[in-house]
Amino acid sequence: MPAVILLLSKLTKGSGNLATAERIRQHLEPRFTCMVLDVEKVPDSTALGVILAQNNVDVVIGIHAYHTGRVLKDCLVPSIIVFGGTDVNEQQYRDVERLAVMTTAVKKARYLVCFSKSVLQQAQDLWLSQIHAMVEIFQAVYVNPSQFSVKSHLIDKYQVCGPGSSLTLVTLVAGIRPVKDPIYLLRNFSEWHKNGHERTYLIIIGPIVSMTTVKL
Repeated sequence: MPAVILLLSKLTKGSGNLATAERIRQHLEPRFTCMVLDVEKVPDSTALGVILAQNNVDVVIGIHAYHTGRVLKDCLVPSIIVFGGTDVNEQQYRDVERLAVMTTAVKKARYLVCFSKSVLQQAQDLWLSQIHAMVEIFQAVYVNPSQFSVKSHLIDKYQVCGPGSSLTLVTLVAGIRPVKDPIYLLRNFSEWHKNGHERTYLIIIGPIVSMTTVKL
């Protein structure tokens, strides 16, 4: 009987967390039985314990040390934590309580996965005693291109230029939120337009996570 693995993460539509959870699930199945659960639906570690028992879960993979750490700190089955960039680049600077939550979960985890050398280095600096558990696994890009053309869409719907005109598109795949906020680039592109580069466009593809950020 295959082992049961619970993938625990925030599952906001269009987010990197959701994409990461789904890619890990697709990779592990059918060798293992995988469950994907939104951590925001788990109120505390006691509730997680009930879920683990009811589903005979053997291993939990938590995506983001802070988001999942609050319920993984008392986890009764082996856990693996996949670090998010904000775990090591932002959360520890916010307050000592958030760092404490992550530290407890990190010290309990069997393995700690880092998607880049920079995240690995930051994690090593923060949790030197857990270096033995840290594993670096680079993220890969999976593409499945469609027939949709961003350039044709802009020309047809917004008449940005004629079909035969040159057009430079800078595409950024990112959610609009205070963390890693891409909105500041709009000012730079506006300046380019004023200086004769009116056919250069910034295309942001991603969900609006914070309406406040958009209004700014």
